[in-house]
Amino acid sequence: NIHYYNFWGFILIMGIGFWFVSKDVTKNYAIPLVGTLGKLAAIGVWVYTYAIGSATFWVLIASTGDLLLSILFIRYLLLIKTISIK
Repeated sequence: NIHYYNFWGFILIMGIGFWFVSKDVTKNYAIPLVGTLGKLAAIGVWVYTYAIGSATFWVLIASTGDLLLSILFIRYLLLIKTISIK
């Protein structure tokens, strides 16, 4: 199934991007910003699919991982913003 390989390819590419961020966390803020937007969009999709009856309650439980990562990414972006201001 092509969607399966696309999914894991996307995960791999995001992982490589976050590895680049780890090399200089004060300069590489664009990738976490994109990651945050992606995670928030994923949460929206999961909640929408549940709301229209296309998914079970387990989708909402599974989406809490995306929610937690979104919170961590937002905290990181705010931290980088305060570091760059100083």
